Amino acid sequence: MAPSAEPVSTTRVQFDPAGRILVTVYVNDEAHCFVMDTGSRFTTVSAEVATTINRRIQEIHPGVRAVDDVSLRLLGMTLPHQPVRLATEPIPGDGIIGAELCHRFIVKVDFSAGRVTLWPPSAKVDIRHAVVVPADFSHDVPLIAARVSAAGVPESQAELVVSLAVAPRTVSFRYRYAAESGLLDASPGDAPLPIELRGIAKAGIAATAPLPREPEHAPLLFADGAVSARALTESWIVFDAPHARVILGQ
Repeated sequence: MAPSAEPVSTTRVQFDPAGRILVTVYVNDEAHCFVMDTGSRFTTVSAEVATTINRRIQEIHPGVRAVDDVSLRLLGMTLPHQPVRLATEPIPGDGIIGAELCHRFIVKVDFSAGRVTLWPPSAKVDIRHAVVVPADFSHDVPLIAARVSAAGVPESQAELVVSLAVAPRTVSFRYRYAAESGLLDASPGDAPLPIELRGIAKAGIAATAPLPREPEHAPLLFADGAVSARALTESWIVFDAPHARVILGQ
């Protein structure tokens, strides 16, 4: 995959034991370990990191707090004057790099090479020898349509967020979708349910779904669940918000 413009940056990254991408982020020049997650809308810091920022905390919505004018250094670049959200529950690492990054850049995550590359949004992407999947970024996160099937359950349609933080080769469903689609009834106890996703690529994508057993406290309001990017491809994925698509390496 060779976009028409020079990359803004290309950075080696590490993975934690759960397969999540770890990125060193300097918050006002202090180093922290963040998880990169396209399934989260906003860049978020833990309560511990928030205490080191030395900025006024504002409640922008009931129960939603944020800090403005924060300088972030990550992935080989500096982003001054950034707003960050404060986590309201425990999060992995010191913070989360949210899907906001996809609206600033065309983002390629190469799982095989352990590398994240950013291009300007005006770059043209060569899509030969790749699978192109339409994606809706209107809620900031990449949202794709899929048909979900499992043994003994009628096929159903789902809107899924493509997440870098969901465990590899898994899908996480909302409780309401899992109940209404019949997946909860088909689940063998607490064991993950084998499912197949269709309508994304030429062949069905096999994954497992650890299903929720009770309604979430804060469910995704605009999706039926989240699919691991590594359920869609084990090589590389490009988040191309300017052209409303994700591109999968084969």
